[in-house]
Amino acid sequence: MNSVTVIWSVNAGACLTLAAFYGVVWSKQRANRAYLLFSCSAVAAAVISAFELWMLNATTVEQYQLLMRWIHVPVWVITISCVAFVRLYLHAGRPWLAWSIYALRTLVLILNFTFPVSINFNRITGIRHFPWVGDIISLPLGVPNPWGLLSQISLLLLLGFSIDATITVWRRGDRRRALLVGGSMVLGAILAWHVPMVIWGIIEAPFFLAFTYTGVVAAMGYELSRDMARAAHLTRELDGSTQWVCARGRVQGDEQGKPKRLTGISLDITARKEAELLAQRQRCELGRLRQQKTAFLEREVAERARLEREVIESCAREQRHRV
Repeated sequence: MNSVTVIWSVNAGACLTLAAFYGVVWSKQRANRAYLLFSCSAVAAAVISAFELWMLNATTVEQYQLLMRWIHVPVWVITISCVAFVRLYLHAGRPWLAWSIYALRTLVLILNFTFPVSINFNRITGIRHFPWVGDIISLPLGVPNPWGLLSQISLLLLLGFSIDATITVWRRGDRRRALLVGGSMVLGAILAWHVPMVIWGIIEAPFFLAFTYTGVVAAMGYELSRDMARAAHLTRELDGSTQWVCARGRVQGDEQGKPKRLTGISLDITARKEAELLAQRQRCELGRLRQQKTAFLEREVAERARLEREVIESCAREQRHRV
């Protein structure tokens, strides 16, 4: 087995492992769609890696054309999933940029299956073999499709969206996530430009789109794992305890009176509630002691009354006996 096969296979296996793990997590926490989006991204990265490996080892033009056409499906999946993940998980990135990426990548996917070969090539005339890291890999020779410019525009939109999201998260104060998730997407969008450069013959290198997206997947997986570890730690700290929170908010409306924004604050009132519960327990304890004391006094009075009656009856019997 050559080194190219090992490298791309290991990449695919790692992505599938992450996808399976977070797919199981999502099946138990269906409300958290970030896990589902991450799993889709990881599966798509693995499929891209498999397609690229087949292309690197392709021996016929027909085989390369088929792979070049169908690789756009996982590319569409991972692009849509990553953008949606940033919008859902980081709450960043301008919506119009996100929707522009969704629409343009979908158009690219449709056009890709409309053209005879693909949106990247009008025709592939041959396959060129050249050495790379000790192995022989395959690259396509052909006439690029001018409509491939749409894919490049989508890369520009993805780059702009990633930069905007990174700046937003950085200004929010969450610099680690800005550097990891946002930075990885910016770097991935830049490195993805090697694809059109290879197609147009500007550079001589294998397609490694899978690795650019794997970096993004790794960054997203790291952040999700931190959240899971933090949640587990918090659960251990709060084992069996109860926390009280008081929330106050106000709904702001627009000019038509429709709800536009909800502002508010949450306060931890656990200490106050615990004091109130303690005072209530003390009042209940005092009431119970009062009832016990009252019952004891009632028994004392009844006992004294009984003794007095017995003394009176005894004196009366003694007096009758003397008579």
